[in-house]
Amino acid sequence: MAGSAANFLIDLADRLHRADPGQDPDAGWRDSVGIAEALGLTGLNAGAVFSGSVDPLWVRFHVGQDWASDYAQPALRGADPMWRWLPRGEPRLKVTAAGLAASSAGAPLAAAMRQRDYNHIEMFKSRRGAVTGVVIMGARDPMESVMGPERAALLPVVAAMMAGRIAPPAAGGGELGIRYGRLSGRERDVLGLLAQGMGNGRIAERLGLAEVTVRLHLKNARDKMGAATREQALALAMARGQISL
Repeated sequence: MAGSAANFLIDLADRLHRADPGQDPDAGWRDSVGIAEALGLTGLNAGAVFSGSVDPLWVRFHVGQDWASDYAQPALRGADPMWRWLPRGEPRLKVTAAGLAASSAGAPLAAAMRQRDYNHIEMFKSRRGAVTGVVIMGARDPMESVMGPERAALLPVVAAMMAGRIAPPAAGGGELGIRYGRLSGRERDVLGLLAQGMGNGRIAERLGLAEVTVRLHLKNARDKMGAATREQALALAMARGQISL
């Protein structure tokens, strides 16, 4: 068991680290989806929130039959216990379609899950600074039946490995109401210097720009991130992987 488990995790690590995320930010997501499918999973979702919040910063979905648009319906999203679990301290949550179907409120979500063979779901949280990431795995049958008890026992490790490699999408296309755009190189430069505590005048001097141009870049960054202030734009850009300090 120990040897086979170690080999299994080594193989996963090799697969997840094949591509340079700096060159291909979507590679970690694609590789994670491939691993999920090889394990017999019928769905893989990922996302992030600011720790203690339930407002998603970004999401990625890999579930069949237009799951994202169906799940956005208030009756389905509101019945998902994930939203109550997110602010709590438990690192793992298990949900079944059968369990949800036991209540009238959960029946529509259970039906949507069953339609996609997404009957057994396990969710895993991982925290990095102010951001909590979530990896959600789904299968038609219990995980132990799908992949065997040995590999099912390793799912928390697998989820943590995936979380370390799944990057946010470059832009939010409206899933669950999340909309944001890709920052330009100059907008990233300006926010990066803002993160170092510089004011507009100092940023302008450092970049060789007019101060009015710096203000324009900050306004564009706020608009693209859906932020009310430049500080919020900076926090959102960092959480969405567009700036790293």
